[in-house]
Amino acid sequence: MIHGADFNNREVVLAAVQQNGGVLYFASEALRNDREVVLAAVQQNGDVLYFASEALRNDREVVLAAVQQRGMALCLAPEALRDDREVVLAAVQQDGGALKFASEALHNDRAVVLAAVQQDGIALRYSSDALCNDRAVVLAAVNSVKQDRRAFHFASEALRNNPLLRHLAEIASRGKRRWHHAKVWVKLYLSLWKCLELSARKHYDAQFVNGEPVLVGKHAIAAKRQYDEAFAGVSG
Repeated sequence: MIHGADFNNREVVLAAVQQNGGVLYFASEALRNDREVVLAAVQQNGDVLYFASEALRNDREVVLAAVQQRGMALCLAPEALRDDREVVLAAVQQDGGALKFASEALHNDRAVVLAAVQQDGIALRYSSDALCNDRAVVLAAVNSVKQDRRAFHFASEALRNNPLLRHLAEIASRGKRRWHHAKVWVKLYLSLWKCLELSARKHYDAQFVNGEPVLVGKHAIAAKRQYDEAFAGVSG
């Protein structure tokens, strides 16, 4: 347990913030301006950037460490660092919602926005109009880690009216299990297609018995079986 006098002891405080960054709140003013102490604190809890000295809240390395631990700590960064592409990218990779605090210019940076919506699709609400109309960005938002169907509401009107995107958003809204099945279905369908293509290249034949195709070639047959099983699981 740390006592009052110990909050002026650099060695004690340094050890303490490595275990609990919030201890920085109780540290002396001198230690809140100690770069090593503050760096250790924000690496454990990015939010304690708030208790650092003004000089260290403007220190790029300290802010970068803070947002890597807690993306939303970007709101505590100075304006110049909110326009720093590397800092913002680190923040949105940890929490997509941190895009809200990025500069307007970075709201239009495709790589930054893509990283944000991949982590949290709702972050699409903070992207530029141009990127809300970017099919790849909207698809990434719909299929984000958090899979929140509300992300689709922030797409452009043109993309909201796209039947395929609407269907994918609907699948996502049914939960991760159904979305996983849909992706398996697509993957196996493509696998089957690829196997059939390879079979054709190897001069395998396709014949028909009673109007049904007979696939020749063990890889194509295996893929067809997997595809049929997966499709039955999804449709059921």
